Amino acid sequence: MWSEFFHRLGDPARRNPQAVLAIVIVWACIALYIHWLSPGSDLWALYVAGHFIAEGQPHLVYASPDGFFGGTAPEWGAVVAALDLPSDTAFPYIYPPIWAWIMSWVTPHISPQAFGRAFLIVNIALCALSVLIAARLVRPVRLSLPLWCVTAGALLLFSVFSYAALFFNQPQIVVTFLILLAFERLLAGADKSAGALLALGAAMKIMPGVFVIIMLAERRWRAAGSFALTGIALLAASILLAGPDLHRDFLAALSKVSGKLAAVPVNGSAQLVATFVLHQWGVLTSVDISNREILTQLNTPSLPLINWGARFCLVALTASFFVRVRPLPLQKRIALSVLVLSILLPLFSPIGWLHYYLLPVMMLPVLLDRWYSLRSAAIFAALLTLLSFELFFSTIVDFGLLWPIANSVLVIFWGAVLATLWWIAGEEAPSRGSA
Repeated sequence: MWSEFFHRLGDPARRNPQAVLAIVIVWACIALYIHWLSPGSDLWALYVAGHFIAEGQPHLVYASPDGFFGGTAPEWGAVVAALDLPSDTAFPYIYPPIWAWIMSWVTPHISPQAFGRAFLIVNIALCALSVLIAARLVRPVRLSLPLWCVTAGALLLFSVFSYAALFFNQPQIVVTFLILLAFERLLAGADKSAGALLALGAAMKIMPGVFVIIMLAERRWRAAGSFALTGIALLAASILLAGPDLHRDFLAALSKVSGKLAAVPVNGSAQLVATFVLHQWGVLTSVDISNREILTQLNTPSLPLINWGARFCLVALTASFFVRVRPLPLQKRIALSVLVLSILLPLFSPIGWLHYYLLPVMMLPVLLDRWYSLRSAAIFAALLTLLSFELFFSTIVDFGLLWPIANSVLVIFWGAVLATLWWIAGEEAPSRGSA
């Protein structure tokens, strides 16, 4: 009886909707239990920005501490205390003005606690939906949909990347959902919807806009056109509703971030690891990143060189991968392109927050689908342990391991994933398979 039950669950030819629904509900309940009392620090910038506009103080929306990174802006301190936020920290607001303007309708009618918990429920629901959409994008051959959900669910519960996203109640989860849905729609032939969804994600955080190069590479002109038109419409609406002054403040805030490298444990950037390695080799002696400083050209004169080197790697690897996947069928080509770009962007950016890796985490079960065996399952379990939130921070806090070393392990991991995807693209190319 049980053997037959598990055989059906593992049969990729069966959809097993009841099992999938049960797995998703159980995962959502566990995630809600784990994160219900989490501080959600990354969400409060949105709430406080909306509060300032509602109170007629828009000039405070883009206030930030010196160096931008480093906690709550001094101008925000009294308001953050008065609002009695679940977290005593509200990081600076760095989103486009339109979202602060929309939040100004919300903040007078809902407390921070209620807003945070409602947003957490939405984030968890979007995580669950994103796992299903990722499966539609990847279309696993050997993994059944229930096993895909179990695998992705385990990654979302325990990996340091997804744990950080839910712990901080990150709006990045919404952006990840929109990117996945955009390319699922692209595969379904709904090009206009795909472009509009991607533009909406780029209107929340700028980085998703880079994914339009996949649409351009695929010559999906309607999708790219829809992306451009929707983006222009959202920008026009933002300027019309929020006013030009807030947009000038937004550009000024972006300029504060530009040229800086945050030397903190939650930055999984290869630039940070390169800086650490160069310091260990004695090439860089002006700064020790283990002190958790904000690196700039003033304290790290070679930082622009590292930054431009990372940009070169990003462009070169993106172009190389696009050439590599070109012989693949459309579905595999787009799925691999999305996965690769979602790794390369945070990996070579100066700011590669751990939650930026949420999208590739949701698609990682594709590797288990490629090598579906007991040995692969054991390797996957080992990787899950290596990437776990508990191990990552325990090694730093409890065992005193230098956090740049822990970050280096994460960067090496994503480098290994990229190398594996490069090999898979070559192996599955029809021209190579027939040779």
